[in-house]
Amino acid sequence: MVQLLHMNNNIEDKYLKVIEDNVNVSKTGAGTEFLVTISAVAIICFCVFIFSDAIANVVIDNMSDEKQVKIENILTGKDSDFKIVVKHPDKLKYLEETKKRIVKLDKRLQRKSVLKINEIEEKQVNAFVLPNGSIYFTSGLLDKVDNKEALTFVLAHELGHYAHRDHLKSIGRELLSGMILSVISFGNKQVGSTFSSFNNMNYINHSQKQETNADRYANHIMYRLYGKNDGAVEFFRFLKKEEKFPELLYYFSTHPSTEKRLYIIQHSK
Repeated sequence: MVQLLHMNNNIEDKYLKVIEDNVNVSKTGAGTEFLVTISAVAIICFCVFIFSDAIANVVIDNMSDEKQVKIENILTGKDSDFKIVVKHPDKLKYLEETKKRIVKLDKRLQRKSVLKINEIEEKQVNAFVLPNGSIYFTSGLLDKVDNKEALTFVLAHELGHYAHRDHLKSIGRELLSGMILSVISFGNKQVGSTFSSFNNMNYINHSQKQETNADRYANHIMYRLYGKNDGAVEFFRFLKKEEKFPELLYYFSTHPSTEKRLYIIQHSK
């Protein structure tokens, strides 16, 4: 029995020696290899997204107003896609007059074909801007927000997106990063899926930065028009009361948390 055990130990030692000397056998654990692979993919994705952002920003920022308008009109749907109503004519009139004041302050908003303000039938408190500069306020928002300076902040925020050409930059970035990552993945579904996950995470981060920049733009407009930003602060405090969105979920949202947005507004001009 002792001799047989000794033989088995010798055989085991030989196999271990063969494995150690075999270049085709990995000496690292599966977990280590996985971490190395994920790290490599993350680095590649980071470089691709930075490159895509830089190229898209340079191209779009240097685009002529005429070309901008042509592309925006192609990308934008028709008003008939929304149920337009006029339940708050006084507020819409105020917003139109305020829009003209804001446009005079920013050349990037001037000489554009459409900067029309509409109200749509929707209970949700929301406002958004289309690529061609058409701005939509929901009836829910106009029902609940009476402070005119708060409405000015919302309007300026949407105009900020348009002034920064955020829609075009997002589209350009997605097209560039998509083409590059499709080439890198070589049609491999698993690699493509991994790249896609990182792309979604980066999209959220990119979108949150755009929202923050639009808030800063609107805050700056508030100080230029009123010398204060009380309306902006009141609007975010109103949102905090209205929302039922756990703070943690904002990590997966295209918008920063209301608490964070309020903090930025209160500490900037």
